[in-house]
Amino acid sequence: LVHRLHEVLAKHKDSKEPFVFDVMRLAVPSGTVAPGSSWANSPKACSAAAESPVAAAARASTAEQPATATDLVGDWKYNDDACDEGFHIYSVSKGDGSQLHFRQQLTRGHLVHGTLQPRGEEFTGDLFFDSGELHGTLRMRYVRDQASVVTNWCSASDSSEWAEDIVARRASPTETSASPSSATGLTTSTMLPRA
Repeated sequence: LVHRLHEVLAKHKDSKEPFVFDVMRLAVPSGTVAPGSSWANSPKACSAAAESPVAAAARASTAEQPATATDLVGDWKYNDDACDEGFHIYSVSKGDGSQLHFRQQLTRGHLVHGTLQPRGEEFTGDLFFDSGELHGTLRMRYVRDQASVVTNWCSASDSSEWAEDIVARRASPTETSASPSSATGLTTSTMLPRA
């Protein structure tokens, strides 16, 4: 888009008429990979310290206020046709300062949790099993204009590459209470590899 804008401006640099552009952003259904939002160009090695190109671009934009930890707090749902329920839920709560706590129940009953730290427009951190064993690294960012969260995951057992983006929306209280593990407020999941 920026490249195209520069082309048009260069072509009509002497024009006194205003330019009108219609910019449309495609809505991405919850649970799908967001086009153009991949972290594929980020460093291949998993690292909570690596900032994604998406976060860098979002930080560079002055038109939108940056997301805060409060924007991410709550239960988030993403679709997955491969599971019996058709969706998964994870929970994000406020920690100390600008930290966030992440919790998700995996399919075999294992709970993973971790503390996420702010890094630009993202929150990143390592997730652990209750035993203390490292499960992997997670990064997430809030997309204000779509009221959604994009997460990206890198397994501790295969730390060479990040997985595809997953887009989630806020879970309703009905969805959260209807989940198979409603005692914890979380459902089973395949967002993170099954333990």
